[in-house]
Amino acid sequence: EDLQIVRQTMRDAQPRGVTPLASHVREIRRQITDMLPQLQQTGGKVVMVLATDGLPSDEMGISGETSRSELQVALRSLEGLPVWIVVRLCTDEDSVVEY
Repeated sequence: EDLQIVRQTMRDAQPRGVTPLASHVREIRRQITDMLPQLQQTGGKVVMVLATDGLPSDEMGISGETSRSELQVALRSLEGLPVWIVVRLCTDEDSVVEY
């Protein structure tokens, strides 16, 4: 069942030219919260891999302090949940790597 969920998630993921990381993290948080009783019962953890080639942006592709702050808030909202976060940078662009 877990493998099917992962496969479906990967099939549904579509690159769109924008990097709305905060909204994706919020959606993943909602899914983790839904699974929380089962995770607590089994001692399970979720591994969230964020693979990105750009700075955080909104749904319109606008990247700035607001988008960066929203991502920080979204990531902090995962504190206390059974989740490991891995960030994979798919670029060597200085502004992205430095962020």
